[in-house]
Formats: sequence, C-alpha cells, structure tokens
Amino acid sequence: MAKKKKDRPRAENRYAHLNEPKASFDFHDRGVLSPTDIRRLARDFLEDARRRGWARVRIITGRGRNSARGPVVRPTVLGLLAGLQRDGIVLDYKSARMDAGGDGAVDIELETNPQ
Repeated sequence: MAKKKKDRPRAENRYAHLNEPKASFDFHDRGVLSPTDIRRLARDFLEDARRRGWARVRIITGRGRNSARGPVVRPTVLGLLAGLQRDGIVLDYKSARMDAGGDGAVDIELETNPQ
C-alpha cells in the first residue's frame, strides 16, 4: 500500500535560514511590567538592532494566557510597532511561524539605512 502524502517526511528548505531573524528579545521571566516598561524595553532592543544593521529580528511576547486580565505585552508591542511603522523605522511585522512561536512571537523587518 502506498504511503499517504501526510506520512511522508517534509523536505527540508535549504533556504529557510535566509529569512531567520538575526536576534530575538524574550519578555518571558521579566516579571510584571507596565506598558511603559514594555515599550521602553522593546524600543531599546529595536534601536540596538538598527544600529547593528540587523534587518530582521523577533520579539517573543507570549500569548498572555497567564495574565489575570488578559494579554498586556503583545498588544503593547503591536501598538509600538504600528507607530514605528508609520515613522518608517519598521518596514513590516507579523506573527512568527508556528514552529517559531506563532502568535506568541512577532517577526519584524527593520529599516536599516536611515536617510
């Protein structure tokens, strides 16, 4: 009997590493943070990444499942990124691939050649 398509091992994408982020920042284990602290930490990470010339980075926000009043980190980071995108600092951002955190992480493409 022939193998079903889903039983076959997935072919490795030899070019996948080209789109991987250069660095990541993880908000886990940082304790309870205010939205101001979240924005400051995320902005500092993004500014450092731009200075280093890194075009792709990842911020690990978590999904907020353990927060008593719902997610705080992810919505705050997304709001910051939207503002930075309007300012031309962030070119694009989206949830990470499922194997890289899915909705608990954000992949960011930065403008690395400021005018």
